[in-house]
Amino acid sequence: MSEFKLVDGVKSYQLCRLCRQIDFQLIFRTLILVQQNWPQKISFSEHQKGKRDGDWFAHIFLGYLDQIWRNGEVGCAFCRLVKQAFILHYKNTHLPPSIWQEGTINGERIECILSNDKKELSTEGGPRNGPPTYILEVQTRFRRPDLATGFDVSSAEDIPPRIQLLIPTSSSPESRAVDYHWGRTISSQVDPTLLKRWVHMCEKYHPNVSVKVAEALSTDVPEIRVIDVVRRCIVRIRLNTRYVALSYVWGKAQPIILKKNTINSMQTDGSLSNDDKGPSQTIKDAIILTHMLGEQYLWVDALCIIQDDDTDKAIQIGMMDRIYTSAILTIAAAWGENTEAGMPGVRPKSRETGQYIEEINGLKLASVLPRKEVIESSKWNSRAWTYQERTLSNRMLFFTANQAQFICPRGCEFREDSFAENQPQEEIEESTKLNEIATAVGTSSVSFMILDEETNFDIYANIVTRYTTRSMTDPRDGLSAFSGIAQILLPLFRVPCFVFGLPATFLDIALLWKPRGLLNRRRDPKSGKALFPSWCWAGWEGTVEYPELLNICETTASMINLKPTDFDDELNNDEDTQFQPFPGKLDAPWSGWKSWRRCYDEDTTAIYYIDAAHSPDIRYGRPILDIIDEPHQAKEFLQHAQKTSQLRFHARSAYFTLNGEHSRLHSAWKGHRPDCETLGKHVRCDLAMLDEDGITAGTVFVDGNTVNRLLPLLPGNYEFIALSQSTLYTTDADTSWQESTREFLHSLQDCRTTPAQPANDDNNDDSDESTDWDEPPLKIVEEGREKRVRDRYFDSSKYDRKKYWCLYNVLLVERKGEDGDDDGVMTAQRLGIGRVNVDAFDRIAEQKFVILT
Repeated sequence: MSEFKLVDGVKSYQLCRLCRQIDFQLIFRTLILVQQNWPQKISFSEHQKGKRDGDWFAHIFLGYLDQIWRNGEVGCAFCRLVKQAFILHYKNTHLPPSIWQEGTINGERIECILSNDKKELSTEGGPRNGPPTYILEVQTRFRRPDLATGFDVSSAEDIPPRIQLLIPTSSSPESRAVDYHWGRTISSQVDPTLLKRWVHMCEKYHPNVSVKVAEALSTDVPEIRVIDVVRRCIVRIRLNTRYVALSYVWGKAQPIILKKNTINSMQTDGSLSNDDKGPSQTIKDAIILTHMLGEQYLWVDALCIIQDDDTDKAIQIGMMDRIYTSAILTIAAAWGENTEAGMPGVRPKSRETGQYIEEINGLKLASVLPRKEVIESSKWNSRAWTYQERTLSNRMLFFTANQAQFICPRGCEFREDSFAENQPQEEIEESTKLNEIATAVGTSSVSFMILDEETNFDIYANIVTRYTTRSMTDPRDGLSAFSGIAQILLPLFRVPCFVFGLPATFLDIALLWKPRGLLNRRRDPKSGKALFPSWCWAGWEGTVEYPELLNICETTASMINLKPTDFDDELNNDEDTQFQPFPGKLDAPWSGWKSWRRCYDEDTTAIYYIDAAHSPDIRYGRPILDIIDEPHQAKEFLQHAQKTSQLRFHARSAYFTLNGEHSRLHSAWKGHRPDCETLGKHVRCDLAMLDEDGITAGTVFVDGNTVNRLLPLLPGNYEFIALSQSTLYTTDADTSWQESTREFLHSLQDCRTTPAQPANDDNNDDSDESTDWDEPPLKIVEEGREKRVRDRYFDSSKYDRKKYWCLYNVLLVERKGEDGDDDGVMTAQRLGIGRVNVDAFDRIAEQKFVILT
């Protein structure tokens, strides 16, 4: 291994004492490796040896941040570069101003460490001809005398500030010998030749699968309006014509939009001029950029959808999936707060790059500009509509404050400040598996969502959580902004439509969403009426999530019988008037589905299903019964639900007491105090469901706003509706798990080989015994006394946690109205979702007819 050495001939005013010891010619070519257990202060001489194994890692001690600040001010070029890289990276974070002013945090000094990033090594995919080039990372560490461990300032971001070596002026940027981690100098305007090269490379290796499938399956290709950037007017083209789409933030009223009374004039050549009477600055820049890319057509919602025509808007919104997946490129204006922000770099001298450059020992070094992190933190990335547009797009060209970035979901990632487009061909070619999956579902956008080999429901659940974190100006867009995503997910669930955002074939599982924080009912801003039913996540503003996705479908058995139409007798149990379309594990085992194959992933312990006859490359959470054609009641039920916003079904109901007490059992099982105690206010509450003896029989998850509304009414008895039955755990830790067959048994009688019962188990929480039947107990301290906790949702001193399938998933509901609906049945609204012990529920439950709104 090459050793670092003192560099001769460097004048003292160019570099400080520590920086003079760095061989800058060598550090960008050789991996720095030092011993992991480094002391608080390290001299450079201790870095002369290293070894390549897990006990060593890379860094060089540069000194303290305040010292680097001072050295930079008096002339050290590298300290000056480090400071600029640090400020550029952290200037928009929550760190205190003292860092920029003094180089300290809370009066304490911050250590600065230099390393080169192993993830960036070309030995893992760089050019095969030529030496590797590393990127330097500036890691910071804050130590306090009273703490054994240091606080790492760099933990504020996934990637610390970085410094790169700029390409020598004598080298050709097109040369394959130029490593793709070389830096590139950025000018005040983008280079259209570079942008066109990115698009060309991606199109070569990642063609639009969605367009190919659409052309193959349909002879009737619809038309859309677009902007002809040459003629500067609105024209109509077929969807399979080459065009670019724009994704941006409105933020304020547009100066020009397409209306009924302006459509004729906007179809006139030159009507979309670049003067003060033209479109907003972002749209103007998009028109210029599209022309620079050599493309003729641009789709922009404000000018391609008739904004005062509800019929046209409905048609166009229903086509969002096809509009964005069919575009050869989506331009994303990930900069600014509104549509007048424009896109930095499109017009001459329209941006300041922020790229700080120093020349040291004949090398040009530069601060690495913010990359994905600046996109993720942008206003653009906080909006619901842009989430859908990003999810649907085959490839995206992002414009941020400092540079343009190109990203596609299947491997391309190019930036202006580096030669990433010089990475080897095999690094950006799509895999065979991704291509097969994309073709199967009809869009390449879905393919990147399956990269982690998740099941269809896992994909849906993760998308819902991400989508519900986003904001929107008009609450009426709650489902419209999701409609395009729903369309591309339809093939994964084999349904013609979703029911208020929920997949019909997994409706029983999809109802199990729970709040992650505060929720508010989504209401019409004018009338104040609820826009969507309470049982769907779209009916609420705020982030939601699905619990324990691993094997959630395998360990959930539906218990509700749906009613497709209105009946006078609310308890009519005639089999012809109700049906259960979902494959309950307890009464309809998967083995009856002949075309389906059950699989087990040894690494993740995930159980999934493959339909070998139709879509062998897609993982399903469970086999799918065709509920649309057979039985016919299912179709009637879905149509009725979509029309009335009601779910009508027979289910079992029971009442439990809520007194506002938070379930310490569930919080302690998770290893921490209840969130509301930690924060000092109600956010997402885990409330204890108490039986007649005041014992915790279950836990219900309710958002803080709903809890605040209920508190004046507590204590009180509240109704819970059983939706499905579940195991206590979704892994091999559950008592029902049969290792020999890799399945969750329904009862002890189902055991192929009866497992040995644990001896002398009295279900005592204070017992130190641990068996293979459950996870080891957790320790909490309550009122100064240590207590061992085995329980998750209910008190096992009264209820048996080792019983197979010992939980019911229940809805906390609130009955509305005195007279009810036309049949005299009161409707119910969802307040929360919970889990309760089956024995506690069964002994007081009654069969009821439920109309959930």
